[in-house]
Amino acid sequence: MARVIEMHFICHNWLHVEYLGKGIFTSGYWKIDEKHLNQNDLAKGIKFALHESKDKLSYLQGDIVEYKKHKCEDKIRLIVTFKSTNTPMDWEGGSAGEKGYLWYDDYSIYLIKDDDEIT
Repeated sequence: MARVIEMHFICHNWLHVEYLGKGIFTSGYWKIDEKHLNQNDLAKGIKFALHESKDKLSYLQGDIVEYKKHKCEDKIRLIVTFKSTNTPMDWEGGSAGEKGYLWYDDYSIYLIKDDDEIT
């Protein structure tokens, strides 16, 4: 079954980003369907990246640790907690909006060798 392995968001000037210490940050208030953040998928790893624009590398990125719900203007939004990593990420996802998801299908893993043979 396909699952989200990377989440990318446009977030200007560190808006609603908080440093908690020891490389841990929070970022909110994101409209994310909770089905993409179930405990099984979090255990496998989901990357989180903040970008100034889609054509720029992320300025802050890491591995999602947890999330919490927050009521914001009568809507539920999520605050994501993540452990930062040092390697900036390219934007992934085909969304026209402020977020992009990279999907992975556990049942469709292909390795293409130099001779174009699919294994």
